[in-house]
Amino acid sequence: MTRPFSILALAAFSLTTVLAGAQQQLILIDPARGGSEDGAHIADRVDERQVTLTMGLRLASLLRARGFGVELTRDGDTNVTSDARAALANTTRPIACVLLHATAVGVGVHVVSDQAEVVEKAVGGFTSALFEAVVIVLIVSFISLGMRAGLVVA
Repeated sequence: MTRPFSILALAAFSLTTVLAGAQQQLILIDPARGGSEDGAHIADRVDERQVTLTMGLRLASLLRARGFGVELTRDGDTNVTSDARAALANTTRPIACVLLHATAVGVGVHVVSDQAEVVEKAVGGFTSALFEAVVIVLIVSFISLGMRAGLVVA
């Protein structure tokens, strides 16, 4: 009796591990402006570069807490060229790039992703998880029901 339960627990753990691994995708956050680039003036002594950096750091913290990998184009008040931002996106190959902007009339968030690659990774992860689940069910069937009944279930 305890053997099938322990195998089911192992199956659940394996499936959870596979699905958790699928969430370990990288997200690139790009807080606009920085350094000598003030950007828009939001209010007295508040510039776009300050607002977007604060938003970017907070968003990174929230995403990491939920299991995502996060990279920022800047994590301080520094100049980052457009070429450096693009190079980082091209070399890290994130599932999404989140570009943060702010103006006196509001805050803008732009999400850029390679949709074909995201779908391909998601389908690949699902296929692997499904295959592993089917194999685990078959093993549990053979062990708990015996070889003859296990073949009927298979």
